[in-house]
Parts: sequence; structure tokens; C-alpha cells
Amino acid sequence: MQPAPSTAELRLDANPAYRLIEATFVAVLLAILAFRTSATTVDPDLWHEMALGRETVRNGAVPWKDTLAYTPTVYPSVHHEWGTGLIAYAVADVFGEAGISFLNLALIFGTAFVCWKSSRKAGTSVAVLGSFAVLAVFMADYGCSPIRAQMFSFLFTAILCFFVQLDQSGQRKWIPVWLLVYTVWLNLHAGFLVGAGLFFCYWLEQFICGRPHRHLLTVGLAMIPLILVNPYGAHYVTYLWSAVRMERPLISEWGPLWEVAQPHNLIAFLIAISTCVYSLRQTGLKRFPGALLVIATAGYSLMHMRMLGFFAITWICFVPRHFEHSKFSRTLKESWHARSAYWLTVWTGALLALSISIWKVQPWNLRVPGHRLIGEGRFANYYPVGPVSYLQKTDFRGNLMLPFDFGAYVAWKMDGHVLVSIDSRYEVAYPPGSLESNYAFYMTGREAARVIKSTEDTEAILVPDWSPMTRVMRVDETLQRDWIRVYTCLLYT
Repeated sequence: MQPAPSTAELRLDANPAYRLIEATFVAVLLAILAFRTSATTVDPDLWHEMALGRETVRNGAVPWKDTLAYTPTVYPSVHHEWGTGLIAYAVADVFGEAGISFLNLALIFGTAFVCWKSSRKAGTSVAVLGSFAVLAVFMADYGCSPIRAQMFSFLFTAILCFFVQLDQSGQRKWIPVWLLVYTVWLNLHAGFLVGAGLFFCYWLEQFICGRPHRHLLTVGLAMIPLILVNPYGAHYVTYLWSAVRMERPLISEWGPLWEVAQPHNLIAFLIAISTCVYSLRQTGLKRFPGALLVIATAGYSLMHMRMLGFFAITWICFVPRHFEHSKFSRTLKESWHARSAYWLTVWTGALLALSISIWKVQPWNLRVPGHRLIGEGRFANYYPVGPVSYLQKTDFRGNLMLPFDFGAYVAWKMDGHVLVSIDSRYEVAYPPGSLESNYAFYMTGREAARVIKSTEDTEAILVPDWSPMTRVMRVDETLQRDWIRVYTCLLYT
């Protein structure tokens, strides 16, 4: 239950200057969120998701057989993000680029809103929650890219945390809503498994602490057969079993947090962990609802950087409340009250600076860059815009060998006229070893002639400037005899 506010807290709430500082602080938080999640380069996965959505609309059903590649593919091709693709395709078809931008921002701010409501319901003040929220943004910003299916998983994880807060207060009306949300979730992204795991953690926590738990067990059992409510039926379960056990050494975001995280992600994570330790020491497990959810996502984040956003969500929903009556909280609120003019000036200045920065970035405008943008990291996304334009102008129709990250873009833009050797669907469409073979070809250039010959249906090859294959194609006599250079620019051949 939400603790009753003290007399001092009631006095602060009645202070107009204090309320104005709170409102300005919230505006600053929203600006920080907008700025830190302002990636505007379209995510590589969006292309193949929309391509599947387009194919689904044309056929009137979700296809089981791959239609984007000419190389060997798996059957059935169970695309766990089919629902996200259908939504993205419908939005793009009706509203264009603006619709995708709006959907991206809606998912980001929707997730933040649910997290805020969840923590506020637990009794956390604006001052404390806002201070913690900055750390949460610095942990979760990595996973926000327009548009990743994982962003739906972030939203639904926040909703689950909110339902946990409702359950703690004795409410049960959330149960049918949750079952509906869960069914939608599993058709949008395989991250629903995170939700199922967190639901189990919550039931286990309630059981260990001697709190009501039988209704959770019943709901958990009802969730199991709901997995079959999808276009692939039992094949979805088979795919999930294979996917969760799969190693992904060439996908950096699946690496350990300490190896692949940016410094700000890692620092925010370590500070968040220290607050978890403090909370557990102060309250113990029995007075820390949601503790197992926080611990589970923290451990998973350590193993896989990709999971850090889930930890940020559970952490902001369940941890800040334990600092509400701490010395930190009292000092912060007293400072806001005693130095209201100073803090109002600080937050107003910060809001102005952030607004200028946001205007420069313009997160509402999506980009499809044809080269790596200045100031972005080594692994920043960009696409073969020039080569695709050439293929369209020459009305090329055939099979194109290309790097892993470019395949989905080409498949979407060429709309079936060009089939690709691989794309970022990875295990969804391609057998084991496909990515490794593609990586070896483009990153080392070893045995290039043999690799090309093994994919004898290849009719064109796209080679980016960063690949050693650019040199191999110039010096290998066999390749020079068998292949003609028809397009060249600074970045691609």
C-alpha cells in the first residue's frame, strides 16, 4: 500500500513554488528522454518486418515460406516479429514516414508513462522518482531505435510491473487485461518470454514471502496454452526452444554487459545495482515487492547487453520507493523548498538547453543514410542507398550477395525483384552457419572464389568499402575473369 504522506510532505505539496519546480523538473525529464532516445536512423530490422507485413497483406495470411532470399532457408520460417511488421507496414502505408516517427515516440513515451505511474502508485515522490529516472534513461537508451520490435516488449514489461503494483494493493481486475496483453505481446516479439519469466519470478516471490499467490499460479498456467495463439501454431514453440539456446557471438548486443556497454550505460547500471543492494539491506525481501524481478533482469543484463532496458524498467518501477524516507529524499526536498528560485532557474535553463539540442537532432525526422554519419560509432547503421537506386534504374532482377546488415533494406526496396543472400532475420530464416559464412566472406575475404561458387545462383555481388573483398576483387584473377564491375562509388562496388 502507498504510505501516507508526512505533515512536512503535505506542506511541500501545498507550496505553489515547490509544485512549479516539480512541473519544470518533469519537463526536463521528458526532454532528457527525448534527447537520449533520439536515434533517427531506421533500424535494420524494420525493413524485413515491413516486407513481411507487405507479403502478409498481399497473401491474406502470414507466409511460412521465405520469399526474400535465394540462398537456403528454414521451413517454416517462424517470424516472431510478424505482428510488429504488420503494424509498421500499415502505419507506413497510411501515414508514411511521419507515422513511423510517431509510433516510435509513442512507444518510448508510453513506456516511460507506465513506469512513472507504476512507481508513483508505490508512493514515490516526483523529486525522488525523477532523480532515479535519469539513470533509467541512461540504461535504456541503447534499445530505442526506430523501430525495434523489442520496444513493444519494453512497453509490455512496464505494464506487467504496473499490474504487480495493482496486485500488491489487492486488486484482481488486471488479470483478464494481462492475459489479453500477453497474447498480443507474443505475436509482436519473442520478448514475451521475458514477461513470462518475470511473471514466474513474481509468483515465486509471493510464495516465498507468504503473500497471496494462488491466483498467480492459475494465471501462469493459463498463459501456457496461449502461446499457441499465433499464425504458426506449435511451430512457434519449436522455434523458441531453438532460439533461446542459440549462441550469437557475432551479434555484439548479445555480448556481456562489461564487454559491449557504453561507459554511460555501465556507470548507470553500477549505480542502480548499488541502490538495489541498499534497498534489500534496508527492507529485506519480504518488504521489497518486485525484488526478484529486479534481480532477475539485473543478472540477465550482465550476461547480455540487449537486456539492459528490461532491468531499467523493473528497477525504476520497484526500487525508488525505498528511498522515499531516506536522508537523500529529505535533503533533496528541503533544498527544493528552501532554494526554490535557484532550482527553478536551473531546471528552466536545462530545459532550454535540451530543447535546443532536440531541435537540432529532430527525432521526429527519420533518416536512411547511405554512409556512416559523422559523430556516430563504428557500428552505426547505414544502407546501400546508391547501389539500390542503381538497381532500380537499370531494372535489375536477380540474386544479390551482400552483407548481413544490408539485406533487409534491399529486400524491402526491391520488393521481390531482387532476392538477397542473407538479411538481419538471422535464425528466423537462415540455417546455422549462414551468418558466420557471410562474416568470413566480407570481413576476411578468404576463399572468396570458393564461397561465390558455392552459391552458384548469385548473379550480382555488393561489396562495401570497409570489406577486404574490395582488394580481393581487384587482384583475384578468377574473380576478375568471371565478374564484371558495373557500379562503383566511394562506398560500394
